[in-house]
Amino acid sequence: MENKNGSIARRYENKVAIVAGAAKGIGRATAIRLAKEGGTVGLLDHDLNEARSVLDEIVENGGSGRAAFCDVSQEDSVSNSVAEVIGALGSPTLVVNAARSVRFAHFTEIPASEFNRIISVNLYGTFLIIKSVLPHLLGTGGSIVNFAGSSGVIGQAYTASYGAASAGIIQLSKSLARELQDRGVRVNVITSGGADITTLAHYGFPIGAAPRHMERMISPLGLPTPEEAASLVAYLGSDDARCITGTVVSIDGGVTT
Repeated sequence: MENKNGSIARRYENKVAIVAGAAKGIGRATAIRLAKEGGTVGLLDHDLNEARSVLDEIVENGGSGRAAFCDVSQEDSVSNSVAEVIGALGSPTLVVNAARSVRFAHFTEIPASEFNRIISVNLYGTFLIIKSVLPHLLGTGGSIVNFAGSSGVIGQAYTASYGAASAGIIQLSKSLARELQDRGVRVNVITSGGADITTLAHYGFPIGAAPRHMERMISPLGLPTPEEAASLVAYLGSDDARCITGTVVSIDGGVTT
């Protein structure tokens, strides 16, 4: 959110935020945006060098934080990284789950190991981060923002594994929102369409994919940028959104309409 003079509001002044998947794409843009709004940011990622590079950019622009290695699919790794950043920065008021793994494939060509990996990184990883951080949020109040794919809301070809994980993230979030609504913690989901361009560019569509199915994934409005998704995170995690919980907010140009 910008003030009337064009400057970005500092809604996270003296607050700590943790971003999982902070090295690239939406996670990177989110970490930078929260730092611009005054937040101290814990950056978790399996690519520690890249996470440190993002932190360097934040520090060069007057922000602060800490980067830590985190494999979101492994409980010990999540516990250790969360303990490290909270020990260094203090308890968070916002946790963002932006670590994602996507693979476009014909269903008949998905190995069981690949299906399990997608579930582990996206759904199980979201569960582990929340489980590790929640005791601290319950002491201070705050917000959780989880990312899921549009395929968790509508049927999309070639995304069976990611769609299953995304639907799980949505229902996990809704259940938690109901359970925690009397305890000062809000939980929301963003479905971001193709905002994470780095993910789409890396994997691409499978050979023989039907054009009509691919066209359904793209809105005439175009793909949202990671920065646009990050702006939505900053809003949902702030006091401006104090009455929003258990909601799925789509930033996809109307793909899920």
